[in-house]
Amino acid sequence: MRYEKGNFITVPNKNELKKLDAQSQVLFMWLCSFTDEKGQCYPSVNRLAECCGLSRKTIIERVKVLIDKGFLTKFHRFIENSQQSNLYQIHL
Repeated sequence: MRYEKGNFITVPNKNELKKLDAQSQVLFMWLCSFTDEKGQCYPSVNRLAECCGLSRKTIIERVKVLIDKGFLTKFHRFIENSQQSNLYQIHL
């Protein structure tokens, strides 16, 4: 393993993460890795599933958990009536 400068993530509310199951924790950390300076990101469910090593179904279920627990908000994105990947707002 080789250290790459700047190849890390900042995880807000890390003490609150202890209240989540392991799959939701992993998903939240990956979502944080994609966020911009506003705490927003829009990775696809497929990309999240690949990164987390989880199924699409599990990602969808864990996103609901994170929303219900107040860790994030999900917005549907459309371009010319075609749905794009969701936008996720991380609550810092």
